[in-house]
Amino acid sequence: MKNLKRLLTLSLTLIMLLVVFALASCDMFITVDDMFSTDLQAMMDDAMTGDNYTMLYEIERGSKTTLKVDDGKMHISVRTDKTYDEYYLYRNEEQGAYYFAHDWKFDDKNKGFERTKLTNEQYVVKYIELYSQYSHNQKLFNYRHILDMAKSVSEDEDHFKYYNEIYEKDEFLRREYEIKYADNALVISEKRTETVLNDKYTNETDKYTLLITNMKTTYSKVGSTEISFPAKVTN
Repeated sequence: MKNLKRLLTLSLTLIMLLVVFALASCDMFITVDDMFSTDLQAMMDDAMTGDNYTMLYEIERGSKTTLKVDDGKMHISVRTDKTYDEYYLYRNEEQGAYYFAHDWKFDDKNKGFERTKLTNEQYVVKYIELYSQYSHNQKLFNYRHILDMAKSVSEDEDHFKYYNEIYEKDEFLRREYEIKYADNALVISEKRTETVLNDKYTNETDKYTLLITNMKTTYSKVGSTEISFPAKVTN
């Protein structure tokens, strides 16, 4: 298990470095004078580099994604009101074997459960694949950059807000961010307001409408996340 953890750590570090280089090439490299000056910044760093935490990503009136990682184990849950996707990665200590399980339901005809035994190498590849897709760690780098430009709310050092707007012909985009640390959790709210084409417009005045999307990401239980698996996953 220690070798697996070392492989995962090295692989995820490589991912983070690639993200940093990508952001740097876009003039978005993040600089913070004191990386650990506040609990908020420390929590961001723990979420970007840690191997034990819980993340919840919610889209208003949309999907809810929960990611839990714990020392090489992983559980991902993607749910809406009517559908769900559940992913599990773990090592059976008694057997010394690695497993990936997928439980899903999109409708009454498209549902099922699969469990696959993996080699050590396959396990690492699958872990990195799922982590890259669902961890939203790339967004955290952007949020660190936003934090440098944000203004504190009142005199609270762990509560910030920031917005930017883009105006072009027939296009408007406004992003509002709220970043705060409360109750041992990092909470990042993002509101996106944009113009979209109105398919039912009858005149130029109604050609475009505003679309508002609210998203919230919460990081919690850093260092204290425990993952339990349903019996059908482990048996």
